[in-house]
Amino acid sequence: MPLHMLFLFFSVSGVLAKYASFEEFLSIRFVVLCGAQFAILFVYSVLWQFVLRGFPLTMVYANRSVTTIWGLLWGVMLFDENISLAKVIAAMLIISGIVIVGKDNV
Repeated sequence: MPLHMLFLFFSVSGVLAKYASFEEFLSIRFVVLCGAQFAILFVYSVLWQFVLRGFPLTMVYANRSVTTIWGLLWGVMLFDENISLAKVIAAMLIISGIVIVGKDNV
């Protein structure tokens, strides 16, 4: 579970990047959003090193793909984006891959 909390934390950087894209370049809000994104990515990179020490590499990288699903959910919840059938199928494939790799590492 801590692994997926880290990926949820990482996915917030994408949300901040999208919000920053709506702002005028180098405006105060743009700089603050980009700074917050940078801070999240910095903390994530430090925590990522600890994750790599504590879990098998194949499991960590397979689970990292869950950030795609977080991005899909953020898009629906925050940006009024639609989920197509193709996106649902892709999310199911990602989850299936995580489960398969997870079972191999138990």
